[in-house]
Amino acid sequence: MTDKSERQLAIETLRELIDDIRHAMLVTVDCSGNLRSRPMCTAGH
Repeated sequence: MTDKSERQLAIETLRELIDDIRHAMLVTVDCSGNLRSRPMCTAGH
């Protein structure tokens, strides 16, 4: 996806797919390799 219009189309498609999602999980990895998950509300909700 090097063409800017293809990238923009992919971004718009992603926005449409996640538009109705109200909550998400942020997952990070610590220095020991353990996963930590945190619930989050999406912007505007």
